[in-house]
Amino acid sequence: MHKPIIGITTNLLYRSNAHSGRYSTNNNQDYEVAIFKSGGMPILLPPTTHMSDIHTQLNLCDGILLAGGDDLNPLLYGEQPNKYLGETNHLVDTHHLSLAKLTLEEQKPILGICRGMQILNAAKGGNVYQDLSESPHLLLQHQQQAPRADVTHTVTTETNSILNTLLGATFATNSFHHQVVHKLGQDIIATAWTKDLAIEGIEVLKHPFGMGVQWHPEIMLTVSGSMLPLFKEFIGVCQR
Repeated sequence: MHKPIIGITTNLLYRSNAHSGRYSTNNNQDYEVAIFKSGGMPILLPPTTHMSDIHTQLNLCDGILLAGGDDLNPLLYGEQPNKYLGETNHLVDTHHLSLAKLTLEEQKPILGICRGMQILNAAKGGNVYQDLSESPHLLLQHQQQAPRADVTHTVTTETNSILNTLLGATFATNSFHHQVVHKLGQDIIATAWTKDLAIEGIEVLKHPFGMGVQWHPEIMLTVSGSMLPLFKEFIGVCQR
């Protein structure tokens, strides 16, 4: 049986020593393992700003996984940086945003995780709180101090949403973010929230599979099968 090819976005990590420095294409291997476990074939997509190359990348893939990473430059969604903004990278940001827009236009399945969910929302004209402190109602710990695979807060899903069908009405997740979706993009609906109303899940209307989650299901998958239905559904749609 054909294994769908899943393109996973990558980041650039700067490494330096006493003599020089260089960027390395970087990714959390847990994304790749999650795709393998779910029946897909992952390939890594290095950042580029050349649209012809981004088209070629997408043409190679049956679906796209927008991975996590650093903050998104707010200029790309029409805002100025505030004092809480973390590290950004123009090449990475431009690539991820352009790839997300193209994937949506071509109606290919797309799954955004953490930063990837924020990219997906921005690709449809939405934005983020540049820091959790910008929202007065976000009071929970969203950057957990526990081990990465541990669950630390609960998420509640919208009835009749894909997330509700796959994962249930309420479940526990891990959490590693200081930014969160604020204004929803066009044809984007919120489908999951924490107790303090941080948006934890989004879905794209009129799309075969367009979904974002704020937590890291690929890390949870290293110790539990609770998130496997999410990846299985994604792979299944890519296969069809």
